[in-house]
Amino acid sequence: RLLGMCSRQEIAALLGGRYGFSLWARKRIGSHLCKEETRIKVATPIGDVLRTVFARPDENFYDDVLLVDDNGGFLGFIGTETLFKVQNALLLTNIRELEERDREIHQKNEQMETDLRMATELQQALMPSTYPSIPADAGPGGTTLRFCHRYLPATLMGGDFFHIARLNDDTAAVCICDVMGHG
Repeated sequence: RLLGMCSRQEIAALLGGRYGFSLWARKRIGSHLCKEETRIKVATPIGDVLRTVFARPDENFYDDVLLVDDNGGFLGFIGTETLFKVQNALLLTNIRELEERDREIHQKNEQMETDLRMATELQQALMPSTYPSIPADAGPGGTTLRFCHRYLPATLMGGDFFHIARLNDDTAAVCICDVMGHG
């Protein structure tokens, strides 16, 4: 039956390596067992293992972890160094995945911006560049009705448009379409 384990701190104190004096402890080894050794069942997912291990108090943080079966029987140790390596490997994998997602998002954003610029150019090309003369035979300065416009979309691509048509020599039709959005 597994009773527990001595922590690295307790072993150092027992052997005197930490303070430079020889072994003088007169107490039984059982009194030097870890008060809170970490026991991990072999079926525990690695993510849960890491959360448990790295949440330990400072005095037990660098102790190895006991690996036990479902009945609590001792199977072996998991060294803290191994746990750090597993954690680092998982973190590096997560970083690589995030970097790959970032690249994909960047590429998709570039494609969307290209499409948006093309749509903006198309929209600008569809805007009238000349206006009808009213009356039809009037010269540049002799028209009865004069038109001008200034189009400033709220974003790169706007949905609004207009059209001006001459109906007769003294009447024009103006169609303005204001697509809903941006107030």
